[in-house]
Order: sequence, then C-alpha cells, then structure tokens
Amino acid sequence: MATVVKVLAPDRLTSIIDALGDASFRAQGLPGPVTTARKFRISDHRLYLVKNSSDHNNLGSVVGFLKVGAKNLFVHDSHGQVHERTPLCLLDFFVHESKQRSGYGKQLFEAMLEFEKCNAYELAIDRPSNKCLGFLHKHYSLSSPVRQVNNFVVFGAFFNRSPINLNRKLSASKQRNETSLPNDLYRRQESTPWLLPSEKQQQNRRPLTEHSEFNRNNNRLKILSDENEMFNNRQQVPIMG
Repeated sequence: MATVVKVLAPDRLTSIIDALGDASFRAQGLPGPVTTARKFRISDHRLYLVKNSSDHNNLGSVVGFLKVGAKNLFVHDSHGQVHERTPLCLLDFFVHESKQRSGYGKQLFEAMLEFEKCNAYELAIDRPSNKCLGFLHKHYSLSSPVRQVNNFVVFGAFFNRSPINLNRKLSASKQRNETSLPNDLYRRQESTPWLLPSEKQQQNRRPLTEHSEFNRNNNRLKILSDENEMFNNRQQVPIMG
C-alpha cells in the first residue's frame, strides 16, 4: 500500500517554483513555462534544487533547478528503427545566468543521477537547448544526438539497455518512492532554502489560502538548509532578479 505524505505548500513555495519556471522558459526562448507550481502538484515529477549558501549575507538562495519524470515514448534510433520505451526524462534544467560555469549545473545533475540510479545516456531530454547539449557533451561525453519527432533527444547508447531492464529499473524506483521516506522528512518541511523571487514577482504573487497535498514523489525536493531565518528576515534580504 502506498504511503501518502501531506506536505505544506505555502505561498512562498508556489512563488519560488513559478519563479524558477519563468526564468527557465525565458532563458531558453520557449513560448511558455514548462514548470509551474500548479503543474508540479498534479504530476509525478521530481524537482531538484541547488543553492548558493553565501548569497544575501549568507541567507542563501536557490540558483538552479532540474525536473525529471518518466514518460512513455516511441523513439527511433540512428537506423530509423522505432522503439517503445518508458525512460526517465529530463523535462527542465536551468541555472541562473549569473551562476553558470560555476559548477552548480554539474552538482545538480550528479545529485539527480545518483538519486534516480540512472546514467546520463539513459535519459530522454525534452527540447534541449544548445547549452544543455553542450553541457552533456562536456561532462558526460554524449555526442551525436538522435532527434525525435516528439521534440525529445536521445543518444546512441540509450538503445543499449533492453526495455525489460529499463522497466524493471523504473518499477524499482517507483516502489522505493512509495515505501521509503527520508529520515529527516519532517525536519525538512520546516527547512526550505527557496529561491528569492524578483520584486515584480513578489508584488504579483497571489496568496495561497489552503494547504495543498503533494503526491508522494514530490518528497524528492532537494532541501538544503534552514529557511526560517531566511524568511523571517526576508524584508532585509536583497532580491535576485
């Protein structure tokens, strides 16, 4: 039986996820955000965050995020043969422009691969930017992407893993999500190093008047330090725009 955990989603959490998604789609030149708080709450996606602890007088701020989730896809290899797969997909990936080339992207990606028990070549990437493809080539030696008609990209080694092994892997990951929880889950709910939204986003954000129930997979949010001090002093904290 699945374990369902209720996680509070206050106004600041909604604003932070929306701020991340907004920054990502603008940086990539997409027509609209791929990641929003509303979409995230009703999905089984996982969101990973990376923080710069020294920002804002050591209060810190989130400077990047990465979102993944499994999808059933029909993909063709370099020979044109079509395969049905349900891989882990990289759905959104963004590091703030001022923090790029500082190791945050690699740190974020490595944390995701370790937690998901996955190799970079096993991912299907949704609409990757040239920067994203360059990142994968630099850090994981992935080249010659095989572009799909569904806007996903895979690499040649993606087809080396049999669909049976891949499905077993995904099933094991799903079972782990349903039956195991981090030991510090409840402490983490009170400890959230969220990205500080821009002044405009702070002015326009709408209050969330009720608690929201995240599904069990959203427990994978990477929570890295104490938010209480940050938000108790947020009036004095400079905003990253």
